[in-house]
Amino acid sequence: MAFISFKLIGVKKAVKVFKSAESVIVKELKDIMNDVIKNEMVATAKEIAPKDTGLLRANIRGFTKIMGKTVIGGLRVSTVPYAAIQEFGGTTHPVVTAKMKRFFWFKFFSGGEVEQKWKKMALMKIGKKLTVKIPASPYLRPAIEKHIPLLRKKIQKELKNLGERKI
Repeated sequence: MAFISFKLIGVKKAVKVFKSAESVIVKELKDIMNDVIKNEMVATAKEIAPKDTGLLRANIRGFTKIMGKTVIGGLRVSTVPYAAIQEFGGTTHPVVTAKMKRFFWFKFFSGGEVEQKWKKMALMKIGKKLTVKIPASPYLRPAIEKHIPLLRKKIQKELKNLGERKI
């Protein structure tokens, strides 16, 4: 899961209005963040996410919450257990199954440069734990980083607008 946090810096008038009408401004900020996160960031994260993991790409969601005087927004992947390993990299320990052995034999007989590797894996006993190192392939963090300037611009514009009108 990836989060965004902002320190609100705006026109002096907007800061004064903010203190007098915090709840209205916080709700408007939530709407701005919600718009950018759901329309821009989620689409970018889905583009960046690995193409071979369709389940991962289908479960990328944006969220915004109001917690007191703070608006929190971010991206998360729900119901996909390997999403964190995909984002940050890591090591996993799958157990060899009969289905995996069949796949290994298929890869061995289909030929290729590394066929001895597939034979070695196909000869493993069912129930043996493998150690698989997965390199980091981030997709949520780059999507957020790409859209931070847009989000800042929209928030600053809204704060300036709020400073010019009476709430």
